[in-house]
Amino acid sequence: MAAIVIVVVIVIVIIAALWFLGDLGNSGSGNNSPGGGGSVVVDVTAINIVSSDNACHLNGNTFSGYTTAGGGSEQDTLTIPNNNLLLSCTVTSVSATTSGFSISGANTPITIPAGGSEAISFAIGSPSTAYTGVLTLNIE
Repeated sequence: MAAIVIVVVIVIVIIAALWFLGDLGNSGSGNNSPGGGGSVVVDVTAINIVSSDNACHLNGNTFSGYTTAGGGSEQDTLTIPNNNLLLSCTVTSVSATTSGFSISGANTPITIPAGGSEAISFAIGSPSTAYTGVLTLNIE
């Protein structure tokens, strides 16, 4: 009987130690929840385009968002139409204006023929802190 009591006490001590260290006590549902193990989530609800020169008439366009881990990189491709049936248009750069985000590896410059479309591919670097909201890209 004493051996059973000793085993039960040891099990209780182990469970308490694990809970205290956070392995079993991580019941938070939010990002970076106390108790360890929480991961940072970046939830981009939409990608808005701004363009001071209105490159290819993109100013004000909106594309679908995405969800990724904070601090990571998300590869994205936007298909850019040129609705002008007479003239081609050129996209020379893509940059992020939303704080904490960065753009790298864009396949610019690209020229989009009249009435055609082309894909712009690039990597979006995400902030290392939790974020929910719109990502604004400047396309020139």
